Amino acid sequence: QPLSLDQAMSAQANPNLEQTRLISENEGSNDENSNFASCFKRPTNLLHYLKFSNTNGKFTSLKTILVSGSGFFCDAYDMFVISMVKEVLKARYPGQFTDADNAMISAAVLIGAVIGQLLFGFIADKMGRRVGLISTCGLLLIGAIWSAAAAAPTVKDMFVVLACARGLLGIGIGGEYPVAACSASEASEEVEPQERGRNVLLVFSMQGIGAVVANLVVMFALAVAGTSDQGLDFVWRFAFGFGALPAAAVFWHRWNFQETRNFAQAKEKQGFNSKSNSSADRTEQATGSLPWMFILGEYWKPLLGTAGGWFLWDIAFYANTMFVSEILTVFGVGKGSLMATASWTLLIACIALPGYLAAAFNIESIGRKNLQMVGFLAITILFAIMGFAFDFLIAHPFVFLIVYGSVYFFFNFGPNSTTFLLPSELFPTLIRARCHGFSAAMGKLGAVIGTAAFEPLAMHTSKAAVFLV
Repeated sequence: QPLSLDQAMSAQANPNLEQTRLISENEGSNDENSNFASCFKRPTNLLHYLKFSNTNGKFTSLKTILVSGSGFFCDAYDMFVISMVKEVLKARYPGQFTDADNAMISAAVLIGAVIGQLLFGFIADKMGRRVGLISTCGLLLIGAIWSAAAAAPTVKDMFVVLACARGLLGIGIGGEYPVAACSASEASEEVEPQERGRNVLLVFSMQGIGAVVANLVVMFALAVAGTSDQGLDFVWRFAFGFGALPAAAVFWHRWNFQETRNFAQAKEKQGFNSKSNSSADRTEQATGSLPWMFILGEYWKPLLGTAGGWFLWDIAFYANTMFVSEILTVFGVGKGSLMATASWTLLIACIALPGYLAAAFNIESIGRKNLQMVGFLAITILFAIMGFAFDFLIAHPFVFLIVYGSVYFFFNFGPNSTTFLLPSELFPTLIRARCHGFSAAMGKLGAVIGTAAFEPLAMHTSKAAVFLV
């Protein structure tokens, strides 16, 4: 097992000290949490959290979970609304909104997300989960407003401004991953540790709700404004600006957020241990970090699993998610109008939503590894069907919808959920956010590869080959 944080710091202060292997502190400081197998003794009850019991801190933990989840709703909305907005921009600026502009705007939010995941993973471990939650919420608010208000002397310059705004928004989106996951995980440990996996995934399920709302907002704007040039201008700006509303609504709650008990205790314990060390050691320990090379040396195996799995997964996930409207058009679904495309995209999002909830309420009984393997296997089979039966599915669009909708169900009842959950459980408290942020950043690098390769691969091979790859 990896060294605990206390042992690691002691080892740095005294290199000659023999390093004893202990179980890492990732299950919290309570003795009842030390054995992970003991977390599955009692059935969970969702209504259990509605008891306003200050003695056990259950209401505080519920509030933490809701505050984290609402921020992730903003993330999901801002990430998935771009799929429909790109279709609106194509209709509003025919011949001017090129594939290069499309790729630039899509890549900007993903690159920003990578920066945010690494940056706020570091900040959340250094300065606390509260600082991270407030900062990311502010970036989401500013980025959404800037996206809606993007303007420039020429249309091409406006696309550049829009890409910059989406990049800033992406930093906030990326930062939510480590701070929301770690806050929810640590808050759950304060209530009952056997419910931790479910609660972290309930936070993550806000991604599915955000995807549904994104399509509903675009459909509402289209119904109100129509498809004239002025109407389409309203649609894409309204769709981007709407993302600021949930961020503004949750900002006050995040400002009043109390630091999770596990993190506060770990920092207090760290500060106590530093009193016996030299001035130089106290300076290093007060920063709340261990050198990355030391972390990689001690935790390279779990990091390889969480970061490597997330990297490979997001290649497939984002290549599909950010081009879902194009995929629907290829199969003859949603052709003819923006409203039709939005309607079918909404249907796919609704089919995907139960996968999030199924994962959340079955994760403890099925297990993390088993759920991930089931999801990967099901997705492999479904993509193979879509590749080999491509012509048949084009001729039968509703059969295609069943198969493609099943893909999205197993996206979420599988690796999309487990890749988010595992880094919040496998690492000690004081390096948890950094390791989660690093793992998520590797995932977004995979997303950049997936989105950049989707259209060139489809153009130079065949649409069927894309699914097989």
